[in-house]
Amino acid sequence: MILNFVDITFLVFAFVTLYLALVFMVLYFEDKKLPKIIGKEIFPSVSILIPAFNEQSTIVDTINAIKKLKYPNLKQIIVIDDGSIDATGKLAKATGVKVLYKKNQGQKSYPLNFALPHVTSELVACVDADSYPEPSSLEKAVQFFSDPKVASVTCSVFVKNPKKILERLQNIEYVLIVWARKLLEVIDSIYVTPGALSIYRTDVLKKIGGFDNNNITEDIEIAWRILHNGYKIKMSLDSVVHTGTPRGFKAWWEQRIRWSIGGIQTTLKYLPIMLQDGSFIKFVAIFFTLTYFFSVVGFAIFAYIMSQKIYEALYYMTIAFVSNTSSIPKNILDPILLPNTFMIFGTIILFVSLFWIALSYKKTDRHLKSLGELFDLMIYLTLYITVFPVILLQGTIRLMRKKIKW
Repeated sequence: MILNFVDITFLVFAFVTLYLALVFMVLYFEDKKLPKIIGKEIFPSVSILIPAFNEQSTIVDTINAIKKLKYPNLKQIIVIDDGSIDATGKLAKATGVKVLYKKNQGQKSYPLNFALPHVTSELVACVDADSYPEPSSLEKAVQFFSDPKVASVTCSVFVKNPKKILERLQNIEYVLIVWARKLLEVIDSIYVTPGALSIYRTDVLKKIGGFDNNNITEDIEIAWRILHNGYKIKMSLDSVVHTGTPRGFKAWWEQRIRWSIGGIQTTLKYLPIMLQDGSFIKFVAIFFTLTYFFSVVGFAIFAYIMSQKIYEALYYMTIAFVSNTSSIPKNILDPILLPNTFMIFGTIILFVSLFWIALSYKKTDRHLKSLGELFDLMIYLTLYITVFPVILLQGTIRLMRKKIKW
């Protein structure tokens, strides 16, 4: 059998997938060799910023969770009411924290930058208005700042009380992201400091210009800018924060479109820098590029194969109906690739995926508690992740048409 373009592309796709899995395996063993945090505990002053827009249902619980932090040098909690039309600001003020008011301008970077001049502490933490840090999370995270080159520390983000199927699928995704982010720390390539809870050196954040108001995902862009300026980002695996996630499909879809657009914006912004500055061409850039490229390519291959087979099946069925015969070619639904080749690579990728899921759950101290959760895993692997290329394509089209909104 002579391989055609689709066959070759699929094989390349499979090899790259397995290669990335091998890279993460190497990172896993390298991570085990790294020394843990040593030295005496440090407690630099910390201010916490909570940007909030129409968050009256969650803001009080978020503030209460922050007040329960076991940290001896928490200087202030600042809520930025970003033009809310509900009782967000009023409820926040009633808890006794400082509240700043501003007109809503869209993305979250604006309220964060608005509050930054009010911060005089050594560190500043950003917490989403629907996120709930565990009491020890801040204390464990700040210890990484004993290294003066560390400009930011991110934490383990999990879904709060995942009940609906969509929430449970997102929780699986978050577990995998947490462990992947910890492994990327080995090569200084943590590519995002998520808004649920991330801590920054205040002077560094101000020095590099705060958050980018032109990027719809400020937490991705700021991470790339920190790395570009020669600083490090660390991951505090033991610092846990639970966050609210979209409960409906439409809200989830729009969130992922926003993430895709922000990732593309960041890549385009730093592409000239990556081409000029060899030191910035790190795994984070390669990882992002390969993810985008092969997501689209993989989806295109799948769509091509399926459309070709459907067209052929309908064509021969029509011919058979018109000519009143049942002579439909037996190979009409056969895969383009040799069955054994397709099955071998498909099986390997499946087992590699299951291995990484199991390892991610173990290292993040998560546990599968029922057969229902195993069912969720199968849905995640067979359906949930297959829509990501479609999201990426729609995000690309919206960016090209300049239809960018929070």
